[in-house]
Amino acid sequence: MTIDEASHLWFLDHFRSAGSRRRGDYLSCIRRWQSVYADEQFLTIMFDDIIRDPVGVLALLCRHLGVDANWVGQVPSAKLAMPVFAGPGHDLPEPLLGFLRVVYKPMINQLSELLGRDLSPWLDWDGKRGGG
Repeated sequence: MTIDEASHLWFLDHFRSAGSRRRGDYLSCIRRWQSVYADEQFLTIMFDDIIRDPVGVLALLCRHLGVDANWVGQVPSAKLAMPVFAGPGHDLPEPLLGFLRVVYKPMINQLSELLGRDLSPWLDWDGKRGGG
């Protein structure tokens, strides 16, 4: 089935499924990892940060791993910004976006608190590919 063949009801059923909910539960995943690794061993990198500053994120990752980050400046920014395995680029229709906001808002708020980061833009996203 293609995305165009799937109805909103199909997507809503999928979003309600236990598997989908588990895959979207970043909060539980991070808490599980944090229960095993010390804070200084754990680094959370947001995809939003990679998009905004791929060079800075790569340098941060190098420092976290204890790798010399001097080479990072030699990598062309365009090369680091090149999408890998990009999705098909469909917008998310408002009825589906509204449902996901309701389902994930409490988790996003808790994740924001856990990470000490403002994740409200996730809830404000307009559902458009590349939109804010």
